[in-house]
Amino acid sequence: MADVRAAARSLRRSPGFVAVATLTLALAVAGNTTVFSAVDAVLLKQLPFPDAGRLVAIWETVPARGETEAFVAFPNYRDYRALSPGVEDLAAFYAAPNSDVNLTGGARPVRANVARVTSNYFDILGVQPALGRAFTPEEDQVGNHRVTILSHDLWREQFGADPELVGGSVQVNGFAYAVVGIMPADFRAVGSLALGEAVDMWRPLAPSAEQQEARWWRNLRLVGRLTPDARPSDVERELSVTAERIAQEDPENQRGRGVRLVTLRDQTVGPVRARLYLLWGAVALVLLVACANLANLLLVRFVQRGREISIRAGLGATRGRIVRLLLLESLLIAALSSVVSVLLSSMGITALRALAGDQAPLLDRVSLDLRALGFTAALAAATGLAFGILPALHAGRAELGRSMRGDRGAGPGVSRWATRSFVAIQLALALTLLAGSGLLIRSFMAVTTVDPGFRTPGLLTLQVELPMVTAYPTQEERSRFFRELRAELAGLPAVTSVATGSTIPLDADGRSSTFWIDGRPEPDVENRPSANVLFVSPEYLETLDIPLLQGRPLLASDDAESPMAVVINRSLARRFWPDESPLGARLQVDAVRDATVVGVVGDVHFDGPTEVPLPTIYYAADQVTYNFMTVAIRTAGRARPVLPLVEEAMRARDPDLPLHNVTTMDELHGRSVRVETFLSRLLATLAVLGLVIAAVGTWGVMAASLARQRRELAVRSALGAAPGRVFWTVVRDGGGVVLAGLGLGLVVALGLARPFQPLLFETAYYDPMSYGVAAAVLAGVAMLTIVVNAQRAAGTDPAATLRSD
Repeated sequence: MADVRAAARSLRRSPGFVAVATLTLALAVAGNTTVFSAVDAVLLKQLPFPDAGRLVAIWETVPARGETEAFVAFPNYRDYRALSPGVEDLAAFYAAPNSDVNLTGGARPVRANVARVTSNYFDILGVQPALGRAFTPEEDQVGNHRVTILSHDLWREQFGADPELVGGSVQVNGFAYAVVGIMPADFRAVGSLALGEAVDMWRPLAPSAEQQEARWWRNLRLVGRLTPDARPSDVERELSVTAERIAQEDPENQRGRGVRLVTLRDQTVGPVRARLYLLWGAVALVLLVACANLANLLLVRFVQRGREISIRAGLGATRGRIVRLLLLESLLIAALSSVVSVLLSSMGITALRALAGDQAPLLDRVSLDLRALGFTAALAAATGLAFGILPALHAGRAELGRSMRGDRGAGPGVSRWATRSFVAIQLALALTLLAGSGLLIRSFMAVTTVDPGFRTPGLLTLQVELPMVTAYPTQEERSRFFRELRAELAGLPAVTSVATGSTIPLDADGRSSTFWIDGRPEPDVENRPSANVLFVSPEYLETLDIPLLQGRPLLASDDAESPMAVVINRSLARRFWPDESPLGARLQVDAVRDATVVGVVGDVHFDGPTEVPLPTIYYAADQVTYNFMTVAIRTAGRARPVLPLVEEAMRARDPDLPLHNVTTMDELHGRSVRVETFLSRLLATLAVLGLVIAAVGTWGVMAASLARQRRELAVRSALGAAPGRVFWTVVRDGGGVVLAGLGLGLVVALGLARPFQPLLFETAYYDPMSYGVAAAVLAGVAMLTIVVNAQRAAGTDPAATLRSD
């Protein structure tokens, strides 16, 4: 305890040093704790299901089309379940954005996301309703299927958490569904097998008689639980044998399709694993820069305390006692920083979750739990020892009586090589951070400059689904509703045009269909090309400002009584008619009537700016049966202020129709680049932090170096050396350290950046601009600190310096 008190007294005499050191380390530890908490929640902790390691996702594959996650037909699901001994049980479910329903009977009409599941779904996951019960096998049959289980959030928000609702009913698209259960508050559904997806209701799958036998009707996802001794690779082989047998029995629909098994953990976290490791690597670099900086600061302080340490030695302190004192000072700084870092980590976790939004599953589980606090304490202690060990070792080797004999300028046993090596290491690590940040910023700029193929400002969007059976049973009634709605909304103030479509860009929920071209050899089923198919009103292209390149747009005259007409995009036209016009060609599209190509329009990035535009076919909505539409409203100014008028018009037309996914196209565009924005901002913040730490370290070492050289420089000046020569001597020495650090940093940065090339968009990991700017910024900051110190050295009075010594 006496040594602890002595170390505390020593630190109290240097409050500025303690503040800088504590804040530097706290920022670095907090960054690592924040990212560790995310990595722990997403990659390390078990999924929130009993014995989750046995849960798997099963997909079909179509190698000829590059599909690795293809949906499964119900008969295939039935065969996989029956003929795979390694699968303890297998559930099928259907969950997609277009499975939303209109829910009434609660606080207000809302759109609810529905997952349709087989009755064993909850048993496989190992989760049961908090109130009521799960589905029974009898309810998985058509005629018994109008039952539902509600999510806890929907039950609370729309029905006031009324326990009497279980046993009652709700209205789903105009039909009464009995509520048989309420799920626990912490349950997150396996929607598209990415945990965290919002599912509001579950209904029995209840496949029709046709769906139970049609292998071409593929819309199911599968989740299964393996037997305790089964290995995923062995089960995948079992499933592949079953798939081959199905292909032999039904080659028309199954030939060329395989099976892929993925553990539920890999399915859930796979898309974010590389990004989390990138962030962890970045904050680890910040921590290394901070450790190097603090080691340098302690070395500088050790030099400045040379006389104090020599006096302690002269009074009988052993080398071991002095080493222990210096290490205790480092550990006290680490302890202070760990307390500060807890607060900073809490703020960092909040910011991380806000920035990431819904792009990373399981981030809602990130918290400062005991594991994270233990990590913080251990990391702070380890770094305290890491940056404190070097000064302590120097103290152990130092000739502690030198300062007592008058050699105050040299400092006790610290070589210039040691301090300058740490500066070079700091600069190298800081350059790695700056270059990585520059690469992501360049990638982000490339993403944001992609022409989306339409005009985003002033565009308000919302979704409407008409109950087909109860309120709008005929196609004419549905078409009339949307025609009248477009006309009414177009008459609102500040609205310039209104369109409806089955989907809109950047919120793509389109349907993909295979097709072939009349007059050409009909390809096999597995080799047919696919296209994104949309059903749109005549105003769609004009409202979104999608350019017409050839032919004509879809017209109001393209109705149910007219020949089917379609417009295709440029990508589809170039692929299949590279040297001729596609106008007049006839397309045979699966599940849709054949149609004649009447126009060609520009490409649109429906799935986001980083995705290649898909071949796209636009059908006239009035020529097909479709009850779900997205409404696009073009305004003369800002889009949001028009929303109250739109809501009022919708309530007047049908008060039971909820508006869903109300947003602006600018907001959708922001969501589409959220991941790139998040990574670039976070890496830029870490890079600036690393730059500041490196600058502080360079300044400290230069100041210490000049303190050690002041007698030498004073003698040179007294013997006639001009101030300019002294200035350039200091600049030359410091510049050599900077060049060494930059050279090492370029090698390290190139080596670390290469594995993350898949995260970059239209930017090479060796992009010269990113490295050049990073090196220039870092060199400029480092040289500025060197020049300022050199000017101080050149302006020093040699006589005063020699007298003081």
